[in-house]
Amino acid sequence: MARPIKNGLDYFPHDTDAFNDWKIQALRATHGNNGYAFYFITLEHIYKTANGELDISDQVMENLLIKATGLKPFKFKAILETALKLSLFNENRFKSGKILTSDVIKLRFDAINEKRAKYREIKEKRDLGNSFPLRKPHKKTPQETPPETPQSKVKERKANTKQKKKLKNEYSKDFLQAYKDYNFKAGNKFEAFQIWQECNDTERIMILENIPDYVKATKTDYEDTSDSRPGRKHFSNYLKMRQYENPAPPPLKITHGTQSPSPVNEDFNFVN
Repeated sequence: MARPIKNGLDYFPHDTDAFNDWKIQALRATHGNNGYAFYFITLEHIYKTANGELDISDQVMENLLIKATGLKPFKFKAILETALKLSLFNENRFKSGKILTSDVIKLRFDAINEKRAKYREIKEKRDLGNSFPLRKPHKKTPQETPPETPQSKVKERKANTKQKKKLKNEYSKDFLQAYKDYNFKAGNKFEAFQIWQECNDTERIMILENIPDYVKATKTDYEDTSDSRPGRKHFSNYLKMRQYENPAPPPLKITHGTQSPSPVNEDFNFVN
């Protein structure tokens, strides 16, 4: 009996610094912790769907989601309206068909579904006998492993250094473009390249699209100290922490006096 096709995701990334996302802060500033709970409970339901789209055009489905959030219907609709204005969900899709989704969610689903399709294709070919079964890599037994000596350690260290130098000379064009756009050479470039190589094509596109906004919203260590923008992470940390999945905050409007800088977009009331 064939294995049923898996739909939806078992989990989705919830960054430890999601609390610092300016959109989440705006949602909490307007609706308190109810807004925070609403957003992530809704995400859980979206990621359970087959295509990353939660259809609540049916009143029954909307009522189920309202019950899951534990909110009163009027409060649910108020928070949803704010979330749409903040682009936490795609406002056009919701207005056209009451579909809850976002561009980031769709990108993540497309990447996962592509991997699943490739895996199913390989498995089907293997089951039909059109390809050789995948072999597990041969592991050396303790008897086959040569004893470690000072000479072998030196040899291994030289080999690793040589390999690193070779890789440094083979930086990909898309990585070099991203590194140039990031405009902050502090940190370990080679480490950033290693992380870059682990990213798939979808993630690299997200990175290249996010960098300009992130660069505008942050400052480097050597820029004007009076600039109140947050500091820019080293490129390797930017990639490692998946900062590109969090939309950059709006540019800050510098005001003179004792008041703190505030976002240019003043459509929302923030609680001090």
